[in-house]
Amino acid sequence: MLQKKISVWEKRDINNDSVKKMQSTTFPDTFSSYDIENDRVLITPHGPDPVFYGVRGETIKSVIRASTIVNSDEKLDGYMVFKSNQGTGDHLNNELQVDDLKPFTSGF
Repeated sequence: MLQKKISVWEKRDINNDSVKKMQSTTFPDTFSSYDIENDRVLITPHGPDPVFYGVRGETIKSVIRASTIVNSDEKLDGYMVFKSNQGTGDHLNNELQVDDLKPFTSGF
């Protein structure tokens, strides 16, 4: 995850072609970076926050390598790597019944 300076949280200037290249070069070690069907970058958040982009991947090495491929003229403060369960399906362990559905629950 790369972080922007606070004064420039509104706009994210990222080169879409470099994200496409990153995905094609690093997949399957990284995933869910670019939506080819809808021609849309998936690594950038939509709201005003300090996160510039976040690469989902299998290893620290793969996400750092992927970040070297992405091009932008943004002035960034630094980066952090987080371990998460994104892409694992761990949140889909619950078998849900239609009568028991509630907001903000996940399952199958």
